[in-house]
Amino acid sequence: MIPPLRIVRGKYLVSFKFNSFTLGITMNYRDGSALTSSQQVFMYLKMANRTRMKSYLLFLVVFFRITAFAQIPKSAEIYPKMENYYRQHFPRVDYIERVFKPVLQYDTIHSKLALVTLSDKSYLMLMLDTDFLIKNALLFSEDHYFIPQGTLSKIKLSKKDLDGTIYTYVERFPSQYFDKLENNFGKIQDLRIENDQYIAFPKKSFLVRPISGALTSVLKIDTLHFRINSLIQTANYKGDLQFNEYKYPQLPDSIEQYILTQAMMLAEASKEYPVTTFKEMYKSAAPVENFEGKSFDFKQLISFNQGPILDKTAGKYIIFDFFYQSCLPCHKMTGYILDWLPGVDSSRIVLVGIDPNDSEWSMKMFVKDKKINYPVIIGDQAREIIRYYHVHSYPTLMLVSPDGIIQTIHEGMSKSFLTKAEKLLNR
Repeated sequence: MIPPLRIVRGKYLVSFKFNSFTLGITMNYRDGSALTSSQQVFMYLKMANRTRMKSYLLFLVVFFRITAFAQIPKSAEIYPKMENYYRQHFPRVDYIERVFKPVLQYDTIHSKLALVTLSDKSYLMLMLDTDFLIKNALLFSEDHYFIPQGTLSKIKLSKKDLDGTIYTYVERFPSQYFDKLENNFGKIQDLRIENDQYIAFPKKSFLVRPISGALTSVLKIDTLHFRINSLIQTANYKGDLQFNEYKYPQLPDSIEQYILTQAMMLAEASKEYPVTTFKEMYKSAAPVENFEGKSFDFKQLISFNQGPILDKTAGKYIIFDFFYQSCLPCHKMTGYILDWLPGVDSSRIVLVGIDPNDSEWSMKMFVKDKKINYPVIIGDQAREIIRYYHVHSYPTLMLVSPDGIIQTIHEGMSKSFLTKAEKLLNR
C-alpha cells in the first residue's frame, strides 16, 4: 500500500513503518519540478524490492534527506557536533533576527542584524531594514568605526563607547563563539527532540540577564546538521514576562549575496571616508528645511490597513503621526492624541500614522493587538515621506490643513502641539 504524500513546512513528507522503526523521507519543494503524488515518489523506490536493505538505504541517502526517529545523542556529544558543523560551514554572512520583549517597555522589538567577515582580523556588523538594506554599520578591525546611514564619514569608537548598544550583539553570532560553546553555555542539563530540533537546556544563560526573576534558557539545534536554529531566554519579573530570542534562519542565496554585495561596497568605500566625531558630524550637517507654510506634496496616500485614504481626509485637518513599534514615547504621544480627539470636532480632523520601519506582517499583528482604527502608512511610501520631510526624530507630528498646507511640525512628545491644533480647529 502506498502511503499518502503530505506537504509539511514546504517539503514533501512520506512515512514508512517497519517492524522496528519508522523512516520519514522529506523532499524539498521546487516550483516546476515538484512531485505531485506518492506514486511518483515510489518511482525512485522500486529497487527496494530487488536489492538488500543496505543498498536501498544507500539509494535513499543519494536522493532524499532521511530523518530516522533514532535515539537522542548524549548531551556531551552535542557541542562537538555543533562545532564541527560551523568549522565546515563557516558563514560568510552570519544573520540574526532578534525578537525582544523587555519587561519595562511597551512593545516587542524586532531587529535584523548581519555580520560579514572581511578578513581574519576585520568584519562588518550591519543593521538591516525590512528589505535587507543597510541602515547603519560598525567596522570591527584594529580600531572600531561607526558608519552612519547616508553619510560619507566614519566615527572612531572605543569598546567602552559600544557598551549598552546593539553592537555588543556581535557576540551572539555563531561565527564568533562556535568554538567556545561549553564555555558560553555550560553543560546541557536536559536534552529533548521536538519537530526536527534538539531542545537543549544549558546550565548558563548566554543572553542578557534580566533585572531579576526566574530565568529559563533554551538552545534549539537542527537534528540533521547540528546547526543552531535559535537561542531563547525568558524570565518572569513581578508577573511580567521578558522574552529574548535570537533566530538564525538560513537566508536564500540571492538575499545573502545581496547583503554581501552591499557590505563589500561599503567596506571598500569607507576606506576613503574621513574620520570624524558625532559632534562634528551634526555641526556640519545641512540645516533642515522649514516646511511649515508649504504644501504637503503627497496626494495619493495608501494605508496598508484601510487602503486609499483620500476620501477619509478630503476637506479635513490631518495629523500625521510618525512612529515605529518599539518607540515608547511614540505610543504615549499617540495615546494623548486619541484621548484628545473625542473632545474636538472629529468631523473636521483625522489621524494618520506613518511607520517607515516595521514590516507589514508585524504591523498587522500590532494593529490587531492595539485595536487601531485609523489608517497607517508603511513601506516604501512611508520611507519616501520621511526622506522628503527629513524626519529623523520620533515621534514627529505634522498638522496639515484642509487646503493641503503644512501648519506645524513638532518633534518629540508635546501636548502643546494639540493645543495649537485645537486653536486652528476653533477658528
